[in-house]
Amino acid sequence: MYDAFPVAREDLQLSLLVSLAGGTLGGVAAAVVSNPADATITEMKKAKSKRGPIEVAKSLLEEGGPSRLFAGLSLRMVFYSLIVALQVWCY
Repeated sequence: MYDAFPVAREDLQLSLLVSLAGGTLGGVAAAVVSNPADATITEMKKAKSKRGPIEVAKSLLEEGGPSRLFAGLSLRMVFYSLIVALQVWCY
């Protein structure tokens, strides 16, 4: 991001803004990538059965399609973005 905004290397406030934007984008990416696994694990805990994660993921896909694996994504995107952006800002 600093290559896109080279002025941010010299301005402290702009540098902080670039760091927060990078953290936010990183949080969004982390939420999108991890959401199918989170949905699968959540379903496994709800069902309390001996089925493995692959079987549960297949059943989720059969029941609701890919959207079922991405249930709750918007909330996770906000949560992860906030956490990662705050961590980057603190660092």
